[in-house]
Amino acid sequence: VKIMEEDIYFSGTLEEAQRQAQDSKKLVTVILQGGSEETFRLHAETLENSEVKKVLQSTSITLLLDDDSTAGESFKKTYSPSTIPCIYVLLNGFPVAAMQGFVGPEEFKSKLESTYSTIQQTSAASNTQPEGTAASGGLTPEEIEAHKQRIKEKLKQLRDKKSKQEEEDELAREKKRREDGKLMLETQQRLKEAKEQREREIEAKKKEEDRKYQERLREQIRIEKLERQQKSASGSSAPSAPQPTSPTTTKKTDSSCMIRVRLFSGELASQSFPANEKLAAVREWIASLTGKIKFVMSTNYPAKVFNASDMSKTLSELGLVPSANIILSETDPSAAMQATSAPKSSTSFPSSSTSSGGSWWSSVSNFVWNFLAAPSAPSQTSDDSTPSQQYSNNDQRQSSTSPASTRVVDGNIHGLSSSSSSQDDPKKKDKYYWNGNSTQFS
Repeated sequence: VKIMEEDIYFSGTLEEAQRQAQDSKKLVTVILQGGSEETFRLHAETLENSEVKKVLQSTSITLLLDDDSTAGESFKKTYSPSTIPCIYVLLNGFPVAAMQGFVGPEEFKSKLESTYSTIQQTSAASNTQPEGTAASGGLTPEEIEAHKQRIKEKLKQLRDKKSKQEEEDELAREKKRREDGKLMLETQQRLKEAKEQREREIEAKKKEEDRKYQERLREQIRIEKLERQQKSASGSSAPSAPQPTSPTTTKKTDSSCMIRVRLFSGELASQSFPANEKLAAVREWIASLTGKIKFVMSTNYPAKVFNASDMSKTLSELGLVPSANIILSETDPSAAMQATSAPKSSTSFPSSSTSSGGSWWSSVSNFVWNFLAAPSAPSQTSDDSTPSQQYSNNDQRQSSTSPASTRVVDGNIHGLSSSSSSQDDPKKKDKYYWNGNSTQFS
């Protein structure tokens, strides 16, 4: 006997439990359990009941199987239970009673006692009646076979019902999966549309900002163009207008003056001054940039060199409005121009009337100086005259200012003498020579 004293459950296999039940004329009660909440409830409320334990010990060999064990898998393949937990009452391997799911203690005890009583009565009647006959309340072999067939059909129905239920569950899961997938696609589509809508709004906002910026830019360009036209019209009408109000209008239009100056270092500097600012302020600004105090300021157009008297005049009075370019120089440009334009032939030499000896030296000196200075004296000749005409003029000037004469001695060697010296001292005639190829005297 493999029934444990402290427990009501059989510890052997299902085959061993069936043999033990035949020997002791008891039923085999198989309890198939799982990990569900109903299993825990069945143990807590039904199987742990003292009355139920007494009924199980007196009527059955009780076998407890786990649904994921080897014995449990074999039992499920043979009897195909529809739910777990479940309780099967077996007689010689055939189920005579089945209880699916949770069963209360009273229902379980009543079901087990009635099944055991029916089996005992059937067994007693078969022992007293002749073979092939049935007693009152007993079952014949044919009836037992028919009962087995009904049980098999019931099991088949249960399997079919379970298979159908599984198919329905699978269809429900598939339907739910498709619905979830459809819902996910719809959600993704809504998110995508919302994102595209935000992007379109951002793009539209950018375009609107660009449009407004371009409008502002065009308006600013139009205003600047209009101002330039007004300035140009005011500037062009100022000289020809007879009314004295035109200069006043120009001053109001051009309230500032832009001064640009090229420093001695070559750097270009610019600064805006009020139109009524004096030229002395501009000079101070330039002095702060150059670090020099002595310099001359001038302009090309109009050509003007500013002197000390101009320092107290305003930029508008000097005609520097609206802008002007100042030229810096260390010396007065007008004085330099006058110095370069002065004729060099105006240099005087000692008079030839002091003595006869000084006369020939004065003649020679005047002739050589006039000859060398003639090409660089534009004030003496016309720009359109040829070099031959210039030399001819020089000869005329030399002949008119000095009584010296020349005589060809040999090739380009000329003799230099004066009539007075020849008359006074004939020996000195042709004593002095001039080489036309050089500036040396012999």
